[in-house]
Amino acid sequence: MLMTLQHLATILNVIAGIFFLLTGLLKIWGNNLSFWKWAKASYLKHHPVWVYYASGVIELLAGPGLLIKQFRFGSSLLLILMIVLLTVHPRKHKESLKGLWSALITISLLSFIAYMAYLS
Repeated sequence: MLMTLQHLATILNVIAGIFFLLTGLLKIWGNNLSFWKWAKASYLKHHPVWVYYASGVIELLAGPGLLIKQFRFGSSLLLILMIVLLTVHPRKHKESLKGLWSALITISLLSFIAYMAYLS
């Protein structure tokens, strides 16, 4: 059975929604977890601590929004805006260019989600 674009979008909504919900939870409440300390340290290398927590709050709000049809478009746009702002700001550091590809891939997936939400 061939997967339609709508089925693909639904699968991506669930995966992205759960992913952003979990990363938001880890940013807000998972600071003492040993497996998350490297992520926080690498994040704080380029951003102040308030940006770290603000992005966690945005992820906590927008992650579940990707799972709800009425909020999907707005949530994906909010996440795209956050990723663009967080990616563009520290580009003066050469080592921060490593994360550019992951940001572009995530933005592309969220753009697809937003487009499919707009169509439905």
